[in-house]
Amino acid sequence: SNIVYIQYLFVISNSNPKATIPQINPNPANTTNNLTGSSVVTDSDNEKVNVTLRWFKNNASFSTTSLTNIANGTNVSFSLSGDNFNRSDNITFQLNLSDGNLDGYFNSTGIEIINVLPNSTKPQISPNPGTVNSTFTASAVITDDDTDLIDVVFEWFRNNLRIFIETITGQASGTNVTST
Repeated sequence: SNIVYIQYLFVISNSNPKATIPQINPNPANTTNNLTGSSVVTDSDNEKVNVTLRWFKNNASFSTTSLTNIANGTNVSFSLSGDNFNRSDNITFQLNLSDGNLDGYFNSTGIEIINVLPNSTKPQISPNPGTVNSTFTASAVITDDDTDLIDVVFEWFRNNLRIFIETITGQASGTNVTST
């Protein structure tokens, strides 16, 4: 009897897990914003993926979380409070993916945290009403979320003609500024 053995060798390859380019929202952002980094994770072998999500500030890792057994096609995200960064910081979001065999790293484009413009309450003028002999005082409370010192300019007008300008420099956020 003739017996023929046929042997087949199968090589099952594994492909790297992948992710869409991570995004940071909102962009642009300032210190009053909470940031969210997100990306869609895929694995063409349909394996579950472990994901490490990491925030970088000025190229230094400072906040990390991990997710396990993430299904193919899942949108993963990680939020960051505005208390974690300052104006002019460069913030980047990174994903590290592993399907147990292969790894992959994916970085967002860095964003620079921008300045928040100062605000003021509506100026109040007193006395109101006044007379021709009255000394008028204008006041407003100024604020700046970046806690920058604020320069304030009061412009006084009579019949739509500017009659006086006063500049008050170096005022702290929350100050009630006045001009007489």
